[in-house]
Parts: sequence; structure tokens; C-alpha cells
Amino acid sequence: YLAEQMGARLGLDEAGIAESRALGGATFSVGKYLSPRLLVSYGVSLLGNGQVLTLKYLLGRGFDIEIESGTESRGTLNWRMER
Repeated sequence: YLAEQMGARLGLDEAGIAESRALGGATFSVGKYLSPRLLVSYGVSLLGNGQVLTLKYLLGRGFDIEIESGTESRGTLNWRMER
């Protein structure tokens, strides 16, 4: 909650603790939407050394593509169904 308030004051769209698969643990991350569908975020590992850059693109109909580059690089296709 505190990170979200700080992020909002700095003009960021997202700020907080997130899980990074590329780093294998929790990160403090901040992000900004460059367009309504493209989110760019940067995270720093809380448990060790490492940084991660994430690009997330919303495709529509619940699908998005997420690419992480850190210690490892990985890409995922996600599908979310909302009720």
C-alpha cells in the first residue's frame, strides 16, 4: 500500500512487491504504461542480487504476453478469465 502511494506521487502506474520468475524470488518493482496495452517495469531483487526488466503487452480477450530479462530471460503467454 505504501509503495503504491509513493508510486502514484512519482507518476508511476505500478509500484510494489512482485514475484519474478526470471530472478526466482520477490522484487520491489515500479512500472509505467507507455500505451494502454504496453507496461514496462523494472524490479530489484529483495532476496539477493539481481535486476529484472519486464515488458507486458495486452493482446485482448484475456491474453497477454510477458517478457522478463534479468539473470535469466523468459517469455510467457498468459490467459486470464474474469467473472
